[in-house]
Amino acid sequence: ETISKSVTIIRDELTAYDPLLNDREQILVFTKCDLLDDNALDSKRRELADVGLEGAFISSQSHFGVERLLDRLAEKSVAWLAAEKAAYLALESLPKMESAVPEGPSA
Repeated sequence: ETISKSVTIIRDELTAYDPLLNDREQILVFTKCDLLDDNALDSKRRELADVGLEGAFISSQSHFGVERLLDRLAEKSVAWLAAEKAAYLALESLPKMESAVPEGPSA
């Protein structure tokens, strides 16, 4: 099965669950990359580029790529947090809506 086909299946499943999930940034993480030679890694990188995805290649056994992945996630988390904060501030700046629920009887 190709990366392209697997990504399509995963994206279809995400869309079926919640269409907004496909709007989020996606990083495909390949594990056990210590078992692949350089040619196989290059081939997977090209396939990822063809489907417009970013990939991380790691090995928990040899720790290959783990530090690089953690650095990338740390950098991205700063951007994600900034975007979340901006969205929150934008919501806070909207006019408050009056409650449509009537208050209880006066005593």
